[in-house]
Amino acid sequence: MTKKTLKSKDLKDIIIEILEDNKAADIVPIDLKGKSDICDYMIIACGTSTTNVNAIADNIAFKLKHDVSPTPTTRNEGKSEGKW
Repeated sequence: MTKKTLKSKDLKDIIIEILEDNKAADIVPIDLKGKSDICDYMIIACGTSTTNVNAIADNIAFKLKHDVSPTPTTRNEGKSEGKW
C-alpha cells in the first residue's frame, strides 16, 4: 500500500474514522489552529474498557505508521494504564 501525505485536517478525519471503527465514544475534535504552536487539532474520545482504550490507541498508531507519510508525531499518554 502506498503511504498518503496528508494535511492536518485530513489526518484529523482519518483518526476520527479509526476511533469510530473501534467503537470509541464521545469523540470531540478540538480545533487549535492559531492557538497552539505544536498542533492543529486535539481529539478526545472515550472507550468502554481498558482493553477497548488500548485497542483504539494501538490501531491509531499502527494505521498512522503504515498508511501516512511522513508518520506524524503523536503523543500517547496513559497507554500503559489504559487511561488514555
